[in-house]
Amino acid sequence: MKSLVTIRSEWEAAQQAYDRVAHMARAEWEPAHKKAVALRDELRAAIARGAVPCSRCGQQPVGLRHIRAQLARQNTSVFWHVFEIGCINCFDPDEDDRRGFANTPKRYDGKELDQFADETAARAVQEWNRLNGG
Repeated sequence: MKSLVTIRSEWEAAQQAYDRVAHMARAEWEPAHKKAVALRDELRAAIARGAVPCSRCGQQPVGLRHIRAQLARQNTSVFWHVFEIGCINCFDPDEDDRRGFANTPKRYDGKELDQFADETAARAVQEWNRLNGG
């Protein structure tokens, strides 16, 4: 089983390859686009690994990673990642929000946060499962 950091690195490389050919003819960019989309979907599924189906519609949730920061004060910015598990079919934040969230610790260097990715995503899945009867 690949780590989230490994999958994200593969997706970033595929996205950069797509960006290099995106202005070319369809035959040039389409294979790169398909690879980037497939890796994006793999990353979403890996973040949500172990999540129960949505308690409203029965669809499998997806996972997202959000990057957060407190801007520099005296040249020190603080970063953290928020992992979110949610349903893209029936999401309605105004009614009984059942998304799962978990935060990494805050760090001064965003690269340090990669070591917390798998564990933090697992905590977001646990929160999702708790809220969705899993």
